[in-house]
Amino acid sequence: MKLYKIEPKDKKSIKQVETWTHPDGRIFYVDQLWRRGHAIIEVEDDQEFDVEYNSTNEFGFDLDDYAIQDQEMDDGISLDFNTDGDQLLLAEVDEMWDNDGFAAFEEAGWSFEECETTMYGPLLITEIKT
Repeated sequence: MKLYKIEPKDKKSIKQVETWTHPDGRIFYVDQLWRRGHAIIEVEDDQEFDVEYNSTNEFGFDLDDYAIQDQEMDDGISLDFNTDGDQLLLAEVDEMWDNDGFAAFEEAGWSFEECETTMYGPLLITEIKT
């Protein structure tokens, strides 16, 4: 197993998408863009990981393809809600957010399900010696 620290070389190159679900079956997404950040990923010996290829990162680097040991995002630059076109749900989510942020979602019965993190553009990849 190897550990790598992954970080974009360019600012404003990290996107996180959180999925929130409600017991009644509704779903919405929180899209956040970050100015800076990094992650430490674990690459198993049987996983393919080409540092040179991944550092060019032409198509986006999905951190969720690896076990994440640690991650830190800094200086959020945008936060948007995606309700797949459901305008009533969007109004409800906006109101909850304006009232109490993420805590309001949980108070209203919404559950955080997952967060997908993708880094775009060239990456700085550093192997961490253990």
